[in-house]
Amino acid sequence: MPRGPFPTDFTWTVLGADSRARRLSDAQAVPAGRTGEIWELGNLALFLLSGAADYITGQTIAIDGGQMFAGPGTFASLSSMTDGEWEDVREAAKAATAASKAQRSV
Repeated sequence: MPRGPFPTDFTWTVLGADSRARRLSDAQAVPAGRTGEIWELGNLALFLLSGAADYITGQTIAIDGGQMFAGPGTFASLSSMTDGEWEDVREAAKAATAASKAQRSV
Protein backbone atom coordinates (compact mmCIF):
# COMPACT_ATOMS: atom_id res chain seq x y z
CA MET A 1 0.00 0.00 0.00
CA PRO A 2 1.33 3.47 -0.80
CA ARG A 3 2.37 5.56 2.17
CA GLY A 4 1.52 9.19 2.89
CA PRO A 5 -1.36 11.32 4.11
CA PHE A 6 -3.68 10.84 1.10
CA PRO A 7 -2.15 8.52 -1.49
CA THR A 8 -3.24 8.98 -5.09
CA ASP A 9 -2.07 7.22 -8.23
CA PHE A 10 -0.68 10.50 -9.56
CA THR A 11 1.31 11.26 -6.40
CA TRP A 12 2.89 7.82 -6.26
CA THR A 13 3.66 7.91 -9.98
CA VAL A 14 5.49 11.19 -9.44
CA LEU A 15 7.34 9.99 -6.35
CA GLY A 16 8.10 6.57 -7.82
CA ALA A 17 7.90 3.24 -6.04
CA ASP A 18 11.54 3.17 -4.98
CA SER A 19 12.24 6.86 -4.57
CA ARG A 20 13.60 8.41 -1.42
CA ALA A 21 10.77 10.99 -1.60
CA ARG A 22 8.21 8.22 -1.27
CA ARG A 23 10.05 6.49 1.57
CA LEU A 24 10.28 9.82 3.44
CA SER A 25 6.49 10.23 3.27
CA ASP A 26 5.81 7.12 5.34
CA ALA A 27 2.39 6.83 6.99
CA GLN A 28 4.05 5.60 10.17
CA ALA A 29 5.01 9.24 10.81
CA VAL A 30 1.27 9.95 11.17
CA PRO A 31 -0.07 9.45 14.73
CA ALA A 32 -3.17 7.70 13.34
CA GLY A 33 -0.75 5.14 11.85
CA ARG A 34 -2.40 5.08 8.46
CA THR A 35 -2.96 7.04 5.31
CA GLY A 36 -6.06 9.14 4.79
CA GLU A 37 -8.94 7.88 2.69
CA ILE A 38 -10.42 9.95 -0.13
CA TRP A 39 -13.92 9.57 1.39
CA GLU A 40 -12.59 11.36 4.49
CA LEU A 41 -11.76 14.39 2.35
CA GLY A 42 -15.24 14.13 0.86
CA ASN A 43 -16.79 14.13 4.33
CA LEU A 44 -14.91 17.31 5.21
CA ALA A 45 -16.00 18.99 1.98
CA LEU A 46 -19.61 17.94 2.57
CA PHE A 47 -19.51 19.31 6.10
CA LEU A 48 -18.00 22.63 4.97
CA LEU A 49 -20.64 22.99 2.25
CA SER A 50 -23.48 22.19 4.65
CA GLY A 51 -25.42 24.54 6.86
CA ALA A 52 -23.65 23.00 9.85
CA ALA A 53 -20.53 24.99 8.93
CA ASP A 54 -22.15 28.38 8.37
CA TYR A 55 -20.26 30.03 11.24
CA ILE A 56 -16.82 28.71 10.22
CA THR A 57 -14.78 31.40 8.51
CA GLY A 58 -11.15 31.81 7.53
CA GLN A 59 -9.88 28.55 8.96
CA THR A 60 -7.27 26.04 7.94
CA ILE A 61 -8.52 22.58 8.79
CA ALA A 62 -5.84 19.95 9.22
CA ILE A 63 -7.10 16.59 8.05
CA ASP A 64 -3.88 14.70 8.59
CA GLY A 65 -4.34 11.96 11.17
CA GLY A 66 -2.88 14.15 13.91
CA GLN A 67 0.40 14.80 12.11
CA MET A 68 0.15 18.57 12.58
CA PHE A 69 0.43 18.06 16.34
CA ALA A 70 3.16 15.43 16.13
CA GLY A 71 5.80 17.46 14.37
CA PRO A 72 6.92 18.34 10.88
CA GLY A 73 4.60 17.64 7.98
CA THR A 74 4.65 14.48 5.91
CA PHE A 75 7.12 15.80 3.39
CA ALA A 76 9.26 17.88 5.80
CA SER A 77 12.17 15.47 5.54
CA LEU A 78 12.34 15.97 1.77
CA SER A 79 14.67 18.89 2.43
CA SER A 80 17.44 16.31 2.86
CA MET A 81 17.09 15.05 -0.73
CA THR A 82 19.95 15.61 -3.13
CA ASP A 83 19.71 17.66 -6.33
CA GLY A 84 19.79 14.40 -8.30
CA GLU A 85 16.88 12.97 -6.34
CA TRP A 86 14.90 16.16 -6.95
CA GLU A 87 15.68 15.94 -10.66
CA ASP A 88 14.31 12.37 -10.69
CA VAL A 89 11.10 13.60 -9.03
CA ARG A 90 10.82 16.49 -11.52
CA GLU A 91 11.17 14.14 -14.48
CA ALA A 92 8.63 11.72 -13.02
CA ALA A 93 6.23 14.64 -12.44
CA LYS A 94 6.57 15.77 -16.04
CA ALA A 95 5.89 12.26 -17.34
CA ALA A 96 2.92 11.75 -14.98
CA THR A 97 1.46 15.12 -15.96
CA ALA A 98 1.79 14.33 -19.67
CA ALA A 99 0.10 10.96 -19.17
CA SER A 100 -2.68 12.53 -17.12
CA LYS A 101 -3.29 15.21 -19.75
CA ALA A 102 -3.39 12.58 -22.49
CA GLN A 103 -6.10 10.70 -20.59
CA ARG A 104 -8.21 13.87 -20.39
CA SER A 105 -7.81 14.80 -24.04
CA VAL A 106 -10.62 14.29 -26.47
